Amino acid sequence: MEKSDYLFLIKNKKKTKHRLFLIILLTLVFIILFLLSMVYNFYTKNVNDALNNNIDYRRYIVDNYPDKLEMDSLNKISNIEAIYNAKYLGEYYVANVPIFKNNNLDGSVYLAPLITTKDITTTKNTNIKNIEHYAVCPEKFYPTSGTYFDSINVFNILKGEKFIGQKFSTNGIDFSVVDTYNSDRYYVSKNICYISFEDYKYLIDTLNREDNDVVVLQLDSIKNIDSVTKQLKEKGYNYSAVSKINYNEIDPIIKTTSTLVIVVLIITLLISFMIIKKKIKSEISHYELLKTLGYKEKNIITLSTLEILNYCFKSLIYSLIIFLVMFLIIKYFIFTSLFSESNGFNIPYNAILILSICLFIYLIIINYIELKKSITN
Repeated sequence: MEKSDYLFLIKNKKKTKHRLFLIILLTLVFIILFLLSMVYNFYTKNVNDALNNNIDYRRYIVDNYPDKLEMDSLNKISNIEAIYNAKYLGEYYVANVPIFKNNNLDGSVYLAPLITTKDITTTKNTNIKNIEHYAVCPEKFYPTSGTYFDSINVFNILKGEKFIGQKFSTNGIDFSVVDTYNSDRYYVSKNICYISFEDYKYLIDTLNREDNDVVVLQLDSIKNIDSVTKQLKEKGYNYSAVSKINYNEIDPIIKTTSTLVIVVLIITLLISFMIIKKKIKSEISHYELLKTLGYKEKNIITLSTLEILNYCFKSLIYSLIIFLVMFLIIKYFIFTSLFSESNGFNIPYNAILILSICLFIYLIIINYIELKKSITN
């Protein structure tokens, strides 16, 4: 049997309601699964990225009030890359910089300390360790007063790169913008510029903040949290995390989407099984006719498999077109208007590929088993 025969038979086979139901079912299922995967991917990706990239998730406040902290004891704890007084934590030094100001932005930037040069990755990989009075500002720069969650007009975002090489002064220090960084990656506001810890301490000290008996430990990796907290507990220190992921809000969403994916898949498998079974039963006369005309069993199975693949690819194309339209509407008209940025809201390519292949394989196997059974009988 030639390939042209397969194509002719697929094209000229009389359409039945079972074929239509199968295409509609698969199209709807693909859209639902893709949307659920998108939600799941968004939350899991943002949680993982925040934990791994935002420094605050690996910072711990330590005290032992009323006893003074023993710095020698703290220095012996492994996996600690920095220890500093808590007065330097959680407070930005606000500077009003004329070169950043325009008709839409007031030029305010929050100067934050770069405790170690590993805390961020600069765009141009500039070696800032030996540069005096450096400043590293966001790639997408929004120099105005406000916080990360305030509304941002995306049309007013500046390119931080254009300020590289320019200087600005605040409280007696002349800073030079030497590079940029991706603020989205580190989940920080777009008006935060990083400066050296020494310059930051000088600026904060001009505010006459008093030292206290509380210090901040900065871990070298999020993976070492359990190890460090265990050592702190053994030494009798009180400690608390600077920032924590609120899993009480995120876990239900992740579990719900996972459960819905499983439920939708099970229902789909059952319904598609029934549709294919009825389809084969209603077309058994066609297959018997082909056998009478001299077609071999393997040719008939191949024909039916090509037909199923034809429906699968049609459904996948329809669903991808609809999904992409829905994705663009959600991302650029709904999500961005609510959160100012669409960070982490992306198409789940891996999930789409895996789900599509699994469904394709399942339908081919079911079709093969039921057709083999019918032809044999």
